[in-house]
Amino acid sequence: MADEHFESFHFRLADGTPVEFHTITPEDRERIREGFALVSEQSRYLRFFAPLNDLSDQQLEYLTDVDQDEHVAWGIIDLAHPEQPGLGVGRFIRDPSEADVAEVAVTVADEFQHRGVGSALFGILYLRAMDLGVQTLRAYILPENRFIAEILSQLGGTVQWHDNLMQVDVPIVENWARLEDTDLGASFVELLHHLDDAREPSD
Repeated sequence: MADEHFESFHFRLADGTPVEFHTITPEDRERIREGFALVSEQSRYLRFFAPLNDLSDQQLEYLTDVDQDEHVAWGIIDLAHPEQPGLGVGRFIRDPSEADVAEVAVTVADEFQHRGVGSALFGILYLRAMDLGVQTLRAYILPENRFIAEILSQLGGTVQWHDNLMQVDVPIVENWARLEDTDLGASFVELLHHLDDAREPSD
């Protein structure tokens, strides 16, 4: 039986690369294991806050066996090279004590960073947050990764310190015009429109 939570659609990144977005399922375990090997030690540390050489079976199960409601996860595959593990994965997990708040994280293979992959993943998570009634995407960021905090701040995020980490809360707004006060915000709104159009099936 097909997974009722599985969705996919085609898209073009900012640099023109044709990709496929797809919801993560247990069938992605090996793809994620292989993709993790393409992430540098430094990028792993910035994402997981600790040295991590590989992913255990238990971690892979947690990262792939998701319900796409409380735990939402999307990946991106390069359509020109579908045999490769993928370009990146983005996810958010609802806070058990605050149903309208979800912790968000994005991981992009080093080779594909600065090509719009991270922005696209954050964009689809933003749209899914809107769909599911999540009002805040919360990111925890190491001080060494201040650049990401600055980007999220330009999307309306507020920053506070929490246990030596930067906690950045990005509000989900339905009136996207409120995001257009900065160049980055205006670009993000354009991206949201493109993603929203791409994920809607054509007649």
